Order: sequence, then structure tokens, then C-alpha cells
Amino acid sequence: MGLREMLSVVWRRAWLIAIVVVISCISSGLASYYLMNPTYEASTKLIVNKSSEVEGIGNIAWDDLTVNIQLIATYKELILTKAIMNVVVQENPDIGLTSEELVSKVNVSSVNDTQVMTVSVMDSSYERAALIVNAVSHVFQAKVIEIMKVDNVTILNEASVTVEPSPISPNPVMNVIISFIVSTIFILCVIFLMAHLDDTVKSEHEIIQAIDVPILTIIHQVNKKDLSKHRASRSARKASEKTYVATN
Repeated sequence: MGLREMLSVVWRRAWLIAIVVVISCISSGLASYYLMNPTYEASTKLIVNKSSEVEGIGNIAWDDLTVNIQLIATYKELILTKAIMNVVVQENPDIGLTSEELVSKVNVSSVNDTQVMTVSVMDSSYERAALIVNAVSHVFQAKVIEIMKVDNVTILNEASVTVEPSPISPNPVMNVIISFIVSTIFILCVIFLMAHLDDTVKSEHEIIQAIDVPILTIIHQVNKKDLSKHRASRSARKASEKTYVATN
């Protein structure tokens, strides 16, 4: 199928494309606003720096960057263990989650070659997300001294509980854009598949290409309205003829 034929197929089915795309975009927008529950995210930032000189606690040598990166990786795994989450649950019963559920909610990330970790939590309630992420950060800061025997974690900033957050999802505009793209691609694929499977002849040009002979005449398709008019005209003519015969 050449470009001209493809454009012709699209033009003939433009109404179908428009209907499918419009319905898809409207449905996506309504679902984003009225059916999907909003999700909020709260986060804190921690920095792993040089150990403080605490009595009875050893210091870590920070000269080697490889050791620093490995320590960050260790902390990212440590913060998601039950040793941390059980304490968070015990100290914050208002959270209403088990330690396993907390582990699934908490996400820890870091940028390569930096000493900063980001702890984030997503939840349908921003207040609870902020409560969880702040509690996890404080418990981890305290427990790392006991577990690793070092005091080298500092909380750079906590999640604010006084802000008016915007949900990170759903994003109605993005959902409508995605719906527009996906529905357009889908309906185009369906239309081209239908055109490929349709072996009927639709134009004089296709007849000439198929049998390679000139066209002598064309019989247009007769509509039902034309047939009705023809029958009415014939009935009127017959009635007129009968009247003429009767009067003569």
C-alpha cells in the first residue's frame, strides 16, 4: 500500500478515528479526575558524613571513595530491614501499618558518587506519608549507631506536614496525552488491517489495475429512496392511463 492509498484509507475512515480518539480521551480524563485515588509523596534527605567522635564508638576512614559508596549501598539495604521498621511501628502506632507494609512503601535512593540518600514514601494521605518518612529517618539515624557502631548519619531536611501538596498521580493531562497517542495508533492499525483484508473493488482505478481493460460505462448504485420514487412515479402513470381509458 503506497502513501496515497494509505492517506485515502485514513480519509475515508476519518470519522471513525475521530470518534474513537475523542471517546478514549474523554474516558481517560474522567477516570483521572473521578475514579483514580490521588497519591502523594513525602521525602527526607540524609547525608552520610564523617563519623562523630563519640565515646566508645570507632571512626570510619573516609579517604577511600569505594568504601564510601559501599557504605551508602549498605545503608540503603539496612534502612529497609525489620530492625528499623519494627521500631518505627512500635514508636508510631498511629501509622496503622505492619513492618512488611512499611517496607513496601519506603523507597531509598542515592545519586552515584554522593553521600546523600533520599528516603521517600508514597501514600493516599500526604500527612501519613510525611509521618512515615520522618519516623523512618529518625529511627534509622538512631539505630545506625547501635548496628554499625558509628554516628555518621545526619538528617538534612524532613518532610513538612504544613504544606498543601499536589498529588504525584494521577496526572490527568499526561493520561489524556497517552490515551490520545495509544488510541490513535490502535485505530489506525485496525483501519489498515481492515483495508488489507478487504478485497472488494471500490473505484474505477482499481478495476483498471485489476483486469487491465478500459471501462465502457458505469452503473451507479441505486438507493432505496430512488426506487421508492420510481415505484411512485410508475404507479401514478398507470393510474393516469386507467383514468384515460375509463373516460374514453
